Amino acid sequence: MRDLTFERQGKAVTMPITDVRPGDRFDLEGTTYFVTAKPYEADGKWHLPALPAPTGPIGLLLGGASEGLETAAMIMDDFEADLHEDDGHAFLVNEVTGNILSPRLTHEALEAFCVEHRGKYEALAQQHRGAIKARQHFSFDPWW
Repeated sequence: MRDLTFERQGKAVTMPITDVRPGDRFDLEGTTYFVTAKPYEADGKWHLPALPAPTGPIGLLLGGASEGLETAAMIMDDFEADLHEDDGHAFLVNEVTGNILSPRLTHEALEAFCVEHRGKYEALAQQHRGAIKARQHFSFDPWW
């Protein structure tokens, strides 16, 4: 098993693939990726679930821009998270802590997901308030 280099909380860290966790970032062929789930071995090969990090400008959800994403915007505030968009899909991520906070969905599906799971998000934000404010990664079991 070989070691890989990832970014964790703004620092380059070299580790075996078995130590990689959701929220870690890595670069491959000029593209930055967010790890979305724990690596796993299947058929003698390691698999690393990840999504490419958007490279476009940062969008702010102000006024009409947040229309249809009101609950998602509240959750973004609770977790100091950003909305990453690509090809008509989006997911919530706190880039500083590396925490991925939702699956990648269309805007409508993301808002519905946030509405459905608002209580879980509120409990998670309360449980990890100190880490969020300290801009530190926190572990949790994604429910999606």
